[in-house]
Amino acid sequence: LFRGQSDKPKTKSQQEHRRFRVQLFHWPLLTLFLLACWNNITVLLDLHEDANANAADPDGILTDGFQSVVAEQEATLHRWKNMAHDLANTLSVSSSSASASANLLPTTQKPFVFFHIRKAAGSNLRNLIDEKTQNLDLPQWIPCKNGVPCVPSSLPPPGEDGNEKAVYAGHVNYNHMSQLVRQRFAKTPNVTDTDTDTGNVVLKTQNFKDPSTGTDHNHTYISLRHDNRHNSNFGSCLTNIRPTVSRVVSCWNYRFIHDVKGKLAVPAASNATVEEFTAMLPEAVDKFGNGCNNEIARILGRTNDENLINHLSVRTYGPKYFLDEMETVMSRMASCVVVRIDRCEDSNAILKHYLPWMHSENLCESKEKQSSLSGVVSDEVREAILAQNSFDELVFRFGEELFEAQLEVALKDQGRGKEGGSDKNNSNDNNNNNNNSTK
Repeated sequence: LFRGQSDKPKTKSQQEHRRFRVQLFHWPLLTLFLLACWNNITVLLDLHEDANANAADPDGILTDGFQSVVAEQEATLHRWKNMAHDLANTLSVSSSSASASANLLPTTQKPFVFFHIRKAAGSNLRNLIDEKTQNLDLPQWIPCKNGVPCVPSSLPPPGEDGNEKAVYAGHVNYNHMSQLVRQRFAKTPNVTDTDTDTGNVVLKTQNFKDPSTGTDHNHTYISLRHDNRHNSNFGSCLTNIRPTVSRVVSCWNYRFIHDVKGKLAVPAASNATVEEFTAMLPEAVDKFGNGCNNEIARILGRTNDENLINHLSVRTYGPKYFLDEMETVMSRMASCVVVRIDRCEDSNAILKHYLPWMHSENLCESKEKQSSLSGVVSDEVREAILAQNSFDELVFRFGEELFEAQLEVALKDQGRGKEGGSDKNNSNDNNNNNNNSTK
C-alpha cells in the first residue's frame, strides 16, 4: 500500500521475488484465520452438546454438559428411590408397644441427633425437642435453649465425664457428630471376642507371609466399617427437607438481607436478576461464613469446606467426587427419620411412629416466622438456582421418596391407609414459593 509507482517491479525476476514475499506473508495469516475458525466451530459444537444434554434432562438441572454423568446421577437416584420402602421398613418400630417406645428413648451412649437443615422450617422441631427432652429429663445440647449459647450453632462440645448429652439438635454436620460420638464412646474390641463389631469400627484379620522364611503371620487391627456410610453409634436421627428453590430463596432473603439489617447492598430475591444469582450464590456467605447453595451437603456431607460446598458440581470437582458424595449423603439420610413441615400432619404421623417420644399434637398449631420479603422468582431465576444446586435437588428428590415411604409405614401401623395422609396435596414443590424464614 505504501509502495510508490517507481517501486513497482519492472523485471520478471523482481516480479517473482515480490510474489514469493507476498506468499510468505499471506500463509501465516491464512493459518491464523483457519485456526480462529476452527476454535469458533469447536465452541459451537460444545454449546450444541450442552444444549442436547439440557434437552435430555427433563428437569433442566443436572447436566453440566456431561451426558454420561447425568445418566449416572439419575441411575444412582433411581436405585436409592427404589430402596426407599425397604429402608423405611428397616428403620420402623411399632409405636403400639409401650416397651418399644421406652427403648427408643435417647441415651448418652446412643444419642439422638436432629440434623437441622437451614431454611427448611426446622425451628418448631427444635422447640419441640427442647420441650420433650425437658419433660423426659434428658441431657441435651440445643443452641439458644437452657443456657446453651446460640453461637456456635453447629459445634457441640465433646462433654466431660458425667456431662454427656443424650440429645443434640442444631445445624450440626454429620461427620463432626460421627467423630464426636466415636471418640466420646470409643472402646477397643477384644481380639478373643466372637462378635468383633463395635458399631462404627470392626476388627479385621489379614494374613502376611514373611518373604525370608515363608512363615504365615496373622495380624488383627481395628478398621472403619465399609459396609455402610452412616455411623451406627447414633441411637436415632432426624432431618428435615424443603423444596430446593424455596429453600434457597428463603436463605437469600434471610442471610444476605434480613440478618445483616441493611448493611449490605443486596437485592431481595424477587428483585434479583439471573446474572446476580449466578454470580453471587457461589460466593456470598452470611456473617458466620455459610452460603446458600447445597445445604443438605453442608449438613450431611463429608466436608465443612464452605468453598467446596458452595461450588459443588460435576464440572467443578469431577464426576467421581460428585457421585461418591451422592452415595454418602443419601445413605446418611436413609438412616434418619425425614420430615417436611409443609406436610405437617403427615410429618407428625411419621414422628409418632418412628420417634414416639417426640410426638406432639401441637406441632402443627405453632407457626413458623414469616418473612416480609416476597419469595416469588421468575422461571429463569429458578433455573439459575437449580443449576447451582443440582446436588441438593437430587438428594431432595430421594428425600421426597423416603418421606412418602416412611409415611406409608407409619399410617399402616396406625391403622390408616396411605390415602389417610391429610396434607399431601397441599405440599410445596419447586414452583411454589413458600416463604418461611426460619433458622
